[in-house]
Amino acid sequence: MQILKSENLHVQAYNIIKKAILEGQYQPGEKIKEIKLAEILGVSRGPVREAIRILVQEGLLVQINGHLCVYKPTFQDLVDLYQCRESLESLASGLAAKHITDEESEELSSILQQTRKAIAANNRSEIIQWNTLFHDKIIHASRNKELINVLNTIRSKVLFMRNSGHHAYFREDDFIDEHEAVYRMIVARDEVNAVKEMKLHIQKDIEKFYALIEKTQGGNSSFLK
Repeated sequence: MQILKSENLHVQAYNIIKKAILEGQYQPGEKIKEIKLAEILGVSRGPVREAIRILVQEGLLVQINGHLCVYKPTFQDLVDLYQCRESLESLASGLAAKHITDEESEELSSILQQTRKAIAANNRSEIIQWNTLFHDKIIHASRNKELINVLNTIRSKVLFMRNSGHHAYFREDDFIDEHEAVYRMIVARDEVNAVKEMKLHIQKDIEKFYALIEKTQGGNSSFLK
């Protein structure tokens, strides 16, 4: 956490605080104090207040009974986010099939190779990293700025959930085969089936979540304790 005086203070404060939240330095539901953040960052409360305003808009910080707290998602929040992803990332996949470059296709292929290596090594943190990058590359290959902006906000919440409690819904099955299917349709410029394969992939995620919540929590809607 270091502020550079030569750069926009509230943007720096926003990036630093967001990174800390996404990396799990603050726990879900933990109270956040504006004055304490300003002291840690070594700036006045103004830039921190603006950074907090943006993070509240993005949903990573929330107001609860007059207190500013880190977002604490429920299981239904997770399902809601993935339902949004089901539609939006399917759209992104279809657009990517239309606009993707040869260089981006090669990058996706490399990501799939690295994912398989991480799976073979049973390295969960790397699997999550490569999984996230695979989806990010497809989203950016869509060339749709509005879609990218919307999915960036959703992505932040999904990353937070993964870093805060990803063991609760980590998939150990054939998700990599689903990624391969999406990739094949995109590089084949098959827009219709690229949409179909991404939709099926995310639907399987949602099905796994429901199965896990029933198995591990007896249907309890609380996601992060």
